[in-house]
Amino acid sequence: MLQKVSLAIAIVLGLIFSLAGQAVAAPSDATAAIANAQTAADTAFMLMSAALVCFYAVTFKAKLQFDDSLDTFPVHGVGGTVGAILTGIFATTEVNSAGKDGLLRGNFNQFIVQIVAVLIAYAIAAIGTFILMKILDITVGLRLKPEAELQGMDISEHGEEGYNEEFGERLSFTEPK
Repeated sequence: MLQKVSLAIAIVLGLIFSLAGQAVAAPSDATAAIANAQTAADTAFMLMSAALVCFYAVTFKAKLQFDDSLDTFPVHGVGGTVGAILTGIFATTEVNSAGKDGLLRGNFNQFIVQIVAVLIAYAIAAIGTFILMKILDITVGLRLKPEAELQGMDISEHGEEGYNEEFGERLSFTEPK
């Protein structure tokens, strides 16, 4: 139930923010206002699509029990990918005369450019992550010692307890029997 409510809130907020953003940026002349009204629907669709896809990416990540406590990839990676690809579909020179039209306005090439840009961004992120992980592995290591993991980082690395004894007694990291 909570997931459905969260999803509905994300969709409604996406719609509100997209329409509010279009209203704030609305130009004064009638021709541009019509073009802006057309792109408001595109923008609303893009934001709602991104909200849906990110929501299900976070849900899928939780089912996989993937360690990403801040949901960085499901939100920023997946959301950025969806946004970049949808930009290749909905782009219009009516809003940005220095830009290019997208797939819906007859420019298949811009759609391909957006997909290639996403792939390049993934490659840069993967190579950068690999380099940083190698540097960290050489300097401080990527994992704690097993004893430190069992004891907890608060005590082993910082010399402090994150929770007092009263709370700690109710806290369990093992599955109930």
